[in-house]
Amino acid sequence: MSLGYQHPRVQVEIGKVTKPHGLSGEVKVYIYSGNVNFFKDFRSFDLEEIGSLQVISSREIGRFLLIFFEGIDSFEKARRISLKKLFVPRETLGLKEGEFLIEDYKGLDVYEVNQNKVIGKICAYLDVGGGLFEIQLLDQKKVLIPHSDEYFGKPDFQKNQVRLNDQRGLLKFAL
Repeated sequence: MSLGYQHPRVQVEIGKVTKPHGLSGEVKVYIYSGNVNFFKDFRSFDLEEIGSLQVISSREIGRFLLIFFEGIDSFEKARRISLKKLFVPRETLGLKEGEFLIEDYKGLDVYEVNQNKVIGKICAYLDVGGGLFEIQLLDQKKVLIPHSDEYFGKPDFQKNQVRLNDQRGLLKFAL
């Protein structure tokens, strides 16, 4: 059953070019999800500030892809695209109805159920063990809350919010 809701993010950030690998233009790409194998057969990626780049070849090394892009044929050209973010069209990810990505949480309002109000926005996700959401509170302080069902309800993308139940009082540790 389709709810008729389409996520507003058409492009999904999936990784980042970290640095050149060798002298002939190959680059090392960090894949955020760790599912490197899924992306190694993609034939193109969109690069931040560059646009679409065609893949000549790619290979997997741990959580990284080594990629030769068309037109990137020297160390200097590879260095110029270092630290650029990599994007793919959302529809290429094969998400099923009701499935969403960690990246989809970024920018959501955080509604704290005990205080019965919006207290801030999710501004980042830190991939450390079970994962932490960084929340920027309305007073500009920031706090880290574990990404778990114990704290967060299912996100409501139509309302652009996620419910937080801070039953352990983690908000008091805001910096």
